[in-house]
Amino acid sequence: MNDQSGKAQALDGRSELEKVMAELQRMRDLGEWDWTALDRLSPETRVAFEVMIIEALTTWPPTAQRQLRATLIMNGYDEQCARRVMSDNLPDSIRASSLYLILRPCGDTGPLSLPDDLI
Repeated sequence: MNDQSGKAQALDGRSELEKVMAELQRMRDLGEWDWTALDRLSPETRVAFEVMIIEALTTWPPTAQRQLRATLIMNGYDEQCARRVMSDNLPDSIRASSLYLILRPCGDTGPLSLPDDLI
């Protein structure tokens, strides 16, 4: 069995929650977002993932918070949250509103500017 196949099997053996925790770390560390992995989440795991994002954006060290915030904004997650704020699903609307306010404080919708050390 090749190395890639072994990694894929190891990933498949993890729970959804373990996968989203790993994805959150990857987003912070590499600045990448895997939409397909997140689209396949159960509704319950998606809620847990968004709560993890809120926690990360408010409790991680400042540099890690900035990197994660930049990744989310560059991949359009702030816009997705802005659209979801008007949802009929109250819990979803509240999470989306919280995330949007963290990602775009004071309604800042201008281009994202990153400190030189993150570019």
